[in-house]
Amino acid sequence: MKKRIVRSTVAIFFSSGIARFIGFISYIFLARTLFPSDFGVMALAWLFVNTFTILFQGFRTSIIQSSEDKSALFTVIFILEPLLATISIATIFSTAPHIGSFFNSALLAEVLPLLSLVLIITSFAAVPSLKLEKELLFEKRIIPSIVGEIIFPLVSIPLALQGYGVLSLVYGTLASNISSLIAIWILAPWIPKLKFSNQIIKKVMDKGIRFASVGYLIFLLISVDKGIIGRLLGSEALGYYSIAFMIASIPVEGIAEVIGKVSLPALSQAKEDEKNLRRIYENFLQLIIMFILPFVVISVVLAWEITLYFYTAKWLPMVRILQILLCFGLFRAIFVSCRDLLHAMGHPEHLIKLNIIQLGILILLGVPVIQYYGVIGLSCLWTITMSIAAIYLSYYVKNLLKLKLIYIYRAYIVSAIISIILVIFLKELGFITSIVSLIFVIFLGCFVNGVILVIQRPDLPRRYKSFLSTIWK
Repeated sequence: MKKRIVRSTVAIFFSSGIARFIGFISYIFLARTLFPSDFGVMALAWLFVNTFTILFQGFRTSIIQSSEDKSALFTVIFILEPLLATISIATIFSTAPHIGSFFNSALLAEVLPLLSLVLIITSFAAVPSLKLEKELLFEKRIIPSIVGEIIFPLVSIPLALQGYGVLSLVYGTLASNISSLIAIWILAPWIPKLKFSNQIIKKVMDKGIRFASVGYLIFLLISVDKGIIGRLLGSEALGYYSIAFMIASIPVEGIAEVIGKVSLPALSQAKEDEKNLRRIYENFLQLIIMFILPFVVISVVLAWEITLYFYTAKWLPMVRILQILLCFGLFRAIFVSCRDLLHAMGHPEHLIKLNIIQLGILILLGVPVIQYYGVIGLSCLWTITMSIAAIYLSYYVKNLLKLKLIYIYRAYIVSAIISIILVIFLKELGFITSIVSLIFVIFLGCFVNGVILVIQRPDLPRRYKSFLSTIWK
């Protein structure tokens, strides 16, 4: 069992990185071909499709945590999820014209019904996916995701080049999900059995709705900004915001979230031993900061060059938004590290309160801020609320574990400042003239940051080796 968990954890770590890298590169090619408004329409369409997806995720979580007969549970979800998906698709088809009218976008009314077909496709992937998770075969579970990430650009990029616009994103998404569905049924075949009871259905429904309610709180928090922008400023402004948010989320979703998944079991096991827990968390936090801080600060300095060389000149209005949201990404990474610790210790109540406060601030201030200051103002509001939440949680964790956070952050801040000076110097010399030179400067800045960090903290290699050893055990 331990070997299976370790193998699955390592597979998740590397495979998630591969999948995210493929997706990121795909969107660079698509952004160079399509227009910001296309991505804005797609973001709005996903906003409504994901409203129903969260409900399905709640049911799946209830299945994973249930101790009922596995065959009966699978039969319930095999019938229940496609049924709910069909109802959801019918709802979207009937409301799409009204949604398009609300957001002043006839294209949204056309795209939304097509994208909603994702719901029925993914509903049939529920059972094999749950089967792999129940059996802890996560290394197999990630294969369909990689297959889907590969198929998406193979379909969407040629269509985009042929002038299909936002529909190239939709058809690419549908093809990606169909290929993932085929792959997961090959990896985890299952024959439906008419073995279920009303009692099991009731339990799945009750637990699923409870889990979904928490999911909806988080969904509202991360989606309300997109809804406000789409309604007040239109799909083009939302396109700039969506791509900037995607880039700014790379440190969190590609580093902090992945490291958090790997670290969570170790944090959970050490929760009764305060000294050991403090040591593991310190290493966890430092590992996140070591990777994320140089990426963020260098990307802020080079935001104009990154936008121009990777996304072309039509995306340059995104530069200021990107710089602000990169700062948001840094605070979000710190927030995620605190969140994982509190989850491991069984204290999620602070997170729920903070999420409710953040959501309230965005709802109350989002509209007036965007009316006066546009997308940049809303990006600042998002960053300020996240920074307050991250600082509050850091202070709470500091007192909880008796940490010396100044000692942890000091070395990283010094090394980041030196790497920023180096990058600015190379930028002013006019060294950055192409994508190749831009990538070289980014890697050089990160390398210098790491060298200076090790000079200041010679114990870091030993700490990280100990941390990885703890995770492995």
